[in-house]
Amino acid sequence: MAGNIGIATGVFWNEYGEECIDKLAKIGYNALDFSMFTDGHKRLKIFDESLSDEERYFSSVKNRADGNGVTIAQTHLSFPIDYDTDRERRAIVDKLLPELDASLILGAPYVVIHPSRKLSGLGNFAEGVENYGKIITAVNEHIKGTNLQVCVENIPIYNKYKYCRVQGACTRADDLIKYVGKFGVGACLDTGHSHLVGENPAYVARKLGKNLKVMHINDNYGIDDDHIMPYTGGINWSQLATALKEIGYKGDYCAEIDGLLSRIKRTDREFMFDVASTNCKLLKKFREEVEG
Repeated sequence: MAGNIGIATGVFWNEYGEECIDKLAKIGYNALDFSMFTDGHKRLKIFDESLSDEERYFSSVKNRADGNGVTIAQTHLSFPIDYDTDRERRAIVDKLLPELDASLILGAPYVVIHPSRKLSGLGNFAEGVENYGKIITAVNEHIKGTNLQVCVENIPIYNKYKYCRVQGACTRADDLIKYVGKFGVGACLDTGHSHLVGENPAYVARKLGKNLKVMHINDNYGIDDDHIMPYTGGINWSQLATALKEIGYKGDYCAEIDGLLSRIKRTDREFMFDVASTNCKLLKKFREEVEG
C-alpha cells in the first residue's frame, strides 16, 4: 500500500484551525503531521484550558480528520526541551504529558520529540543523551501499554555566526543510531537538517534502515534551515528515493515546510494553499520514485 501524503499543521493551524483539514484534504493530502504548536513555535493555547476541554478539542480534530479521510500520521511535541536542573526537567515533563494524551486521542502511531540538551552546553553529546534519557523515561512510563512510539529527530544547532554546520547533541546519523539503540525509540529523519550539517539524507536513511519510521521532508541550500519544498533546494532527492527503496521504507511522506509557508502568508494567507498544492504534487512525485 502506498505511503500517505502529509504536511505539518503548524502555520495552517495558526491561521485556520480545524478548517485547514478540509482545505488540505481537498488539495490531495490524506495525512497530517499534527504540531502541538503553531506559527512561531508557540504551544497550542488549548493546553491552558481544562483537561475536559482538551479532550473535547482533540476529539473534534480527530473527527474532522476522519470525516475527510485524513489520518494523523504523526504528532510533533512542543520544544525546546533543554534543561539544566531537575526542576526545569519536571516542568518540561508536565508540559509534554498532556501533549502525549492528545496524540493518543488523535490516534497517531508516532510522536516526534526533539533531543533534550544541557542549556549550558548544547553541543555536548554525552550530556544530551543523559538529559534525553530522563525525559524519555517519564514519557515511556506515561504511554506504556499504548501503540504510540516515540521518534527522535536529528537537530542541528547554530554557532555564533548563525551557521548550522556544527555538531550538536543529536545532529548526525551516528547520533541518531546511538539514541535509537539506547532508548529503543524510532528515528525521524528531517531531510533539511541532515543537509545543513553536511550529510546526504540518503546516507542517513541507509544508516537508519528499519529504524526510520517517519520523515520531515523539506529542502534548503545548505546554509540556513529554510524548510522549503522538496526539489527546490540543494538535496538530491533521487538519491534519497533510491536509499528509501533499498531499506524498504514503508512510512508516510510528510512535509514540514513551515519556513516557506510563514513567509508566503505575509502576502496573502490563502496563497499557502497554492504552495501546499504544488508541494503535494512534489511529494507524490517523490513517492513514485521510492515506490514505483
